[in-house]
Amino acid sequence: MTPKQWKMYIDSRKPNQRWVLFSLETPLRSSKNTTVHWTQRYQTYHWTATYNANSDIHIPYGRYVTHVNNISKLPQNYFRTKQKLVAFMTSNCHDTKWPRLRFVHTLKKYVNVDIYGKCGTLKCNESEGCVDLLKQYKFHLTLENSQCEGYITEKFWNALELYESIPLAWGARTADYRKVAPPGSFVHVSWFKSIKTLAGFIKKVGGDQELYNVYHRWRSLGSVEVFSDWSKLPRDDQVCKAAELYHEDVFQVIQGKQPKFRDVNGRDWLAQCKMGKGKVQKKLPIPET
Repeated sequence: MTPKQWKMYIDSRKPNQRWVLFSLETPLRSSKNTTVHWTQRYQTYHWTATYNANSDIHIPYGRYVTHVNNISKLPQNYFRTKQKLVAFMTSNCHDTKWPRLRFVHTLKKYVNVDIYGKCGTLKCNESEGCVDLLKQYKFHLTLENSQCEGYITEKFWNALELYESIPLAWGARTADYRKVAPPGSFVHVSWFKSIKTLAGFIKKVGGDQELYNVYHRWRSLGSVEVFSDWSKLPRDDQVCKAAELYHEDVFQVIQGKQPKFRDVNGRDWLAQCKMGKGKVQKKLPIPET
């Protein structure tokens, strides 16, 4: 919209009305719909409702929940149920902000990686989620298409819940994953000096029953929920959070304070991604050797 249009909408906004920027996609994919003119960047959106845990209303793709009253489940031997090593499944082969497919093929030089979907040679019944087939793998490459703060999609949560495997993650920062994931449940690509070193780790853990099961200890203390039906949004907890924010905001206004706004043209939204709009990181996230 033009600055004049933005101003018209803002001027017609009622004093007790609050605007929320809502997005389940990264700023790199939704910037056309979320960017405001620089003259209105500090007076348009009061809150953000996104996948990022730092947003005002968190709308994650999944979450970890500890068991009520700390009732522990009996541990299982997940190593025994896995006959294959690493799987990667995607239909987005080239529309990424980093050389994801090249990374997968480079890793494949050093360790066996089965590639499913349009970018590979293997197929499965996607209408059923390929669950039975993909549960045979010890590791899943959960590589996001963009490097954005807090961007952790269903790839990661499906690996934990549906496939009962160890996610090999890349996209959000390690701190973002640790903030929301089960403790000790995943491996981040950035922890390794090279792809060859990562492959060595995969072989070591994937061949050692005791080491492998360490990454599944969290399952005796909690479980994962995957949110795939977006038609059910907003959920009750998100409605309650919005009501809490509104109550706090109105109380501040009653005290004579101005309502706060999020700078969605800056760190609060658009600047959350490592690579800017239209830019692509051409080098691998870690060297090959």
